[in-house]
Amino acid sequence: FYFSRLACACIHVHARDEVLADNNNIETFTSLTFVMGIVFQLPLIMFVLAKMGFVSYNMLAKYRKHALIIIMFVAAIITPPDLMTLILVTIPLYVLYEISVRVTRHIN
Repeated sequence: FYFSRLACACIHVHARDEVLADNNNIETFTSLTFVMGIVFQLPLIMFVLAKMGFVSYNMLAKYRKHALIIIMFVAAIITPPDLMTLILVTIPLYVLYEISVRVTRHIN
């Protein structure tokens, strides 16, 4: 919750030239919170996929670089065109990926 509020504050600060209505700010906060809530389920999804045998620790560890690029792409889609917000979303997503890798290591 606090992370998404910080990201929305960064959007508001970087858009000083444009006048942002309160509705737009609330809409951005709500959509970012919703998307991040879904994305924060990544370790649980990886746990289920590892239990079913679709992913393994070796596969996730081997494709770390690819995962970082995909994470940055997803973060660029779900955030406004702002570098600070992109970084604020990419870092937790990559940390969640690493947690997922650790979870699958304990399963296999």
